[in-house]
Amino acid sequence: MKIHDRNLTTLNVAAIQLPAVTSQDRQERLAAAGVIIQGGKIPMEPFICEGGRVTIGDAEIGPWNTIGRFSYINSGFIRKAVEIGRYCSIGRGVTIGTGTHDMHALSTSPFLAPSANIVKYADRERRKSVVIGHDVWVGDQAIILTGVTVGTGSVIAAGAIVTKDVAPYSIVGGVPARPIAGQVRFPQEVCDRLLASKWWELPLQALRSSPFASPVDFLEWLEKNGEGLKRDPFMSRRQRI
Repeated sequence: MKIHDRNLTTLNVAAIQLPAVTSQDRQERLAAAGVIIQGGKIPMEPFICEGGRVTIGDAEIGPWNTIGRFSYINSGFIRKAVEIGRYCSIGRGVTIGTGTHDMHALSTSPFLAPSANIVKYADRERRKSVVIGHDVWVGDQAIILTGVTVGTGSVIAAGAIVTKDVAPYSIVGGVPARPIAGQVRFPQEVCDRLLASKWWELPLQALRSSPFASPVDFLEWLEKNGEGLKRDPFMSRRQRI
């Protein structure tokens, strides 16, 4: 009787098993959410997006990564638990998030490390290893280390290795990356007003019809027209795929 019960249990478990999800099924789900895969690599599960256009070239995307609407990456590697905002332009061969090894222990090898994975978090509360704001331009072959926050509107020069936080609207380059001649993209007052405006929450068509070529003209336009525009906060609607 016990043998029969075990067999019956085995049959019941087998009966409720779901068919494996194929890569084609997952790619179709990504496409339905607006994620365009241009290379041969499919983001690992789970991948978090807003629904809306995200373009991924020949890039390896690890699990638990978040990419906002209208951002793209040409090629490279995004390790794990990285958050990328909207309207980000990421070049070729870019690495975001790097492994952490203990240089003070007997060995740097992870085989001697405790089972718990030690990660440097840019945002400990939300457990994000790298946080990249909105409208960030990352040049080709740049490397952004784990534990770094890259501010909205900033520019990272090609080949830079970013080891520390990058201030909003600043321009950094070199190894390790530093502000280039103290540059910011616009006068500080304009940078502050752009951050306060949260323009990336506005509808795309409204932005396209605005005088976006000039930040000052855009801010004046927004003061006159902003109240009538519906906003969509970042990740107010999230899809886990």
